[in-house]
Amino acid sequence: MNQHPQLAEKLQLLYQLKLNPALQTNVDLANTLGISKQSISKWTRGTPTSRGDKIPHSKIDILSELFHIESIWWSLPLNQFETKVHQRAQERLEERFAKPEDISLSFLPITSSEVFGREQDISALDKAWRNREVNLIQLTGFGGIGKSTTVAAWLSLLAKERFRGSKRVYAWSFYWQGASSDIKSSGDFFIEHALNWFGDQNLIEGTPWAKAGRLVRLIRASKTLLILDGLEPLQHGPGPKVGQIDNPAVALLVKELGCENSGMCVVTSRLPIADLASFDDGRIATHIIETLSSDASIELLKSLGVKGSGDDFKKAIKLYSGHALSLSLLAGYLAVVHKGDLSKCSELQSLLDDKIHASHARSLMQAYLNWFSRSIEEELLFLVGMFGRAVSLSDLHMLCLQNEIEGLTSKLATASQPDWLYSVKQLTDSRIFTRDFRDGQTYLDCHPLVRDFIAEILTQKHPEIWQKGNQALFMHLHQAAGNTPESITDFEPLFRAVIHGTQAGLYEDAFELYYLKIKNKYAMLARGSHHADQACIRSFFVREWDETHPELSEESKFRVIVSAATNLMSLGRIKEAIEPSYSSLNWLKNNSQSIEALGVAGPLISMLIAAVNLQEAFKLVQELSTIAQSTNNLVIIAIGENFDAYIHHLMGADEQA
Repeated sequence: MNQHPQLAEKLQLLYQLKLNPALQTNVDLANTLGISKQSISKWTRGTPTSRGDKIPHSKIDILSELFHIESIWWSLPLNQFETKVHQRAQERLEERFAKPEDISLSFLPITSSEVFGREQDISALDKAWRNREVNLIQLTGFGGIGKSTTVAAWLSLLAKERFRGSKRVYAWSFYWQGASSDIKSSGDFFIEHALNWFGDQNLIEGTPWAKAGRLVRLIRASKTLLILDGLEPLQHGPGPKVGQIDNPAVALLVKELGCENSGMCVVTSRLPIADLASFDDGRIATHIIETLSSDASIELLKSLGVKGSGDDFKKAIKLYSGHALSLSLLAGYLAVVHKGDLSKCSELQSLLDDKIHASHARSLMQAYLNWFSRSIEEELLFLVGMFGRAVSLSDLHMLCLQNEIEGLTSKLATASQPDWLYSVKQLTDSRIFTRDFRDGQTYLDCHPLVRDFIAEILTQKHPEIWQKGNQALFMHLHQAAGNTPESITDFEPLFRAVIHGTQAGLYEDAFELYYLKIKNKYAMLARGSHHADQACIRSFFVREWDETHPELSEESKFRVIVSAATNLMSLGRIKEAIEPSYSSLNWLKNNSQSIEALGVAGPLISMLIAAVNLQEAFKLVQELSTIAQSTNNLVIIAIGENFDAYIHHLMGADEQA
């Protein structure tokens, strides 16, 4: 009797019903199992020396899992097998088209509804989603090349099929920060917002690591599709740590999901995630988003109303290297200025460096500014660019009414509603802005490369507008924050306000807000959100993490440096924490604050020991022993003696220890 009767017919039925859409032939199955097609033929037909209709024992469970059926079914007669499999196929179909329990996609950037030349990229996402072994797929490529647009197009296709069995769909974008922006997301805001959305009952409890761990468990609890768009602000750039995620909580989340995941995580970034190298065994998929092909580039330009000869299109495609954002900006410029005439492309200024995609956008943005010079559109472009993220028209209008700034809000403040709407349309038609409608309001946004250019133009050519604009945003965000912030989400406007304050040159005002409202006069940030805190105070430093801006008072400098040292210690960045700890210690000694100096000295000595700098630790203990004795505090004296003994022991002087 055959162990698995009529095996060939059973496999054909499974292929036909598409219980695993990735497996439609024996070749597909063989490739997935890592065996030859002939091996499967032997299972079904046998050989002169062995009977067929028999799956090797080592492959039964694997095969069953691939097709989502029970192992015992292979032994059933064909008619019973058919009944079971048809039932399972119906269950899978209902599951696939069941509406997810919850969906949140509003935090993704606003992108075009049309996409060109991305069929292979969308297919790669489809393939990863079908492959149950893939826990995470990362899409990498140049900024502005179309990563976010590709993901949005894929999600749109999934939405038509109710997200193909996903129980939850959640998206977050870090993309609003430009590469040159000082307003860097720490990722802690994402962790807390996601926890709240997934239903965590202890939102503000625990360290960022603990929160990330809880979030991992909530995501794994059901088949979740998680989208993390524009991760690069959280990654180290070129250097020894290139591609590593700087935020420990987000790094933990991504690594855990890369290791084990009941659904799938999709990450877009300019850099591959170095933290995932150990999971490159099929659990992680990497797909590079390339520049658009010539045909796709022409399709994109034509869809945006551009007209021209074949030669005009060829020249434009060659000039802009298939870079999606640059082509979009080019089409918008031509539409607004030259009625879509592509022959006018040659009248634009030459590129600064045609090998660097960011310069394409910079050149086009300069052309826009020349066209919009001293207009309402220019003010609106500057203002949205300075906000650093999507902003509602109502907030923009209120800001303009409260702050009359020449070149930034003066024309907007007196403009009529039709003028506002016309300006929004001009900038949207130009492809500089993207527009979204949610919660009854209109939101405007622009790409990070566009923001980088705006920051570059304002700081270099219009420093007064830059300073006054940041001052207005400082006041706006300060007022928008609640009086009693508790969660990281509550603190987020205050962090941003502090950074805008430093960019406005209001260092003492920004420090006062930071120290009194965020830190509550304490060096340790409540609930241990050290990474968010460090991202905030970076703007107070001229050189990380020991030289602060000269406009800060001496006491403010000390408070900022001791906060930096505390954060670095808590984040495990011991070597970086040593220098600011020394600076804090010296300030306290110079200001005759002995007890406080000893409070800083203890952790500093521990860090020197951990860094195997025993001579320096021993020297510091000796220097501080006199101060310790002068306190007449037996506990402090005993701690000093213990440090002394421990260092002697580590140096091999056990008798003295």
